[in-house]
Amino acid sequence: MTKTTIVALVTALCMIIPLAPSTGAAASVSSSNSVAGAAARAAGESTAAAASKLERFVQRSADGTLVFRQGTSPKAAGVSTQSFRDIRASMTKVNALVESGYLQTTKSLDVYATKAAYSLQSVGSAWYWKWWGVEVHLSAYWTNKLISALNVGAGIAGAAAVLCGATGVCGVVAGIIGAFVAIGAGIIGFCSNSRGVVLKKTYAGPGWCQGH
Repeated sequence: MTKTTIVALVTALCMIIPLAPSTGAAASVSSSNSVAGAAARAAGESTAAAASKLERFVQRSADGTLVFRQGTSPKAAGVSTQSFRDIRASMTKVNALVESGYLQTTKSLDVYATKAAYSLQSVGSAWYWKWWGVEVHLSAYWTNKLISALNVGAGIAGAAAVLCGATGVCGVVAGIIGAFVAIGAGIIGFCSNSRGVVLKKTYAGPGWCQGH
């Protein structure tokens, strides 16, 4: 085999076999996920904390929709104006879901989906409907399943199938699943750190995650 032939073969192989990412590139991606995940989590948890403070001002109407008591303000509740607006927008969304018949509420502000299908849930995973949004708790096993589905571009349908298998709650509206898909496999993996994850979302805002 001539030297020219060997060089040609090596060149061809380099074109076929993709180079592995450098350690620096992998570290950069990890750092980016860390920063993005931390920022989303901080913003989300701030909203959830505001919801906790605002809950005593929430009333359930006879038709099941939720309203703030007259005179409720950010100052009275001890929350920021932006958090108040975010929670009010979420309340508007949950009321639309109640009026459409998808969700129902109770006097104690419990919320549940009437049009979702329920089946046996996996151990360590659960779906919680709240008046301000939703929480999905996933075990490490189901977190890895979700990450794998997102990595291959499964989209909303694929993510919905994983969450259905994990929590037993199926047929969830696409907007909620879409918000979890938008978080991205990288950030979900960062939140989990191989221990499982909690996905959260207000009804009107973006999703975020935190580790168990």
